[in-house]
Amino acid sequence: MSRDIPGLYRPHLAPHHAGGLDPIFWSLGFLVATRLAPRAWKSVTNPGKPEHAPFQALGPVLFGTAAIAEADVPAVAKAILDLREHFKARRNRSMR
Repeated sequence: MSRDIPGLYRPHLAPHHAGGLDPIFWSLGFLVATRLAPRAWKSVTNPGKPEHAPFQALGPVLFGTAAIAEADVPAVAKAILDLREHFKARRNRSMR
């Protein structure tokens, strides 16, 4: 993901055998990565917290079994970028 043009970011999703894109491998990798830092992800994955919205937007990709339409990928990318922005302050603190 380029820091200069984040709006062009798109997750790499494999083609689905029935058409569209298959999110299974991307979603498994994403969910495994969240398990590496469960405390950091706790507020984002909690439905009662306001910062849950971007994670919830990833729901169809993370927990669905159907193919994703190419037209839905920009919304998925936006949710990922929103999560990135949410964690930005924490990343900046850890790099000091």
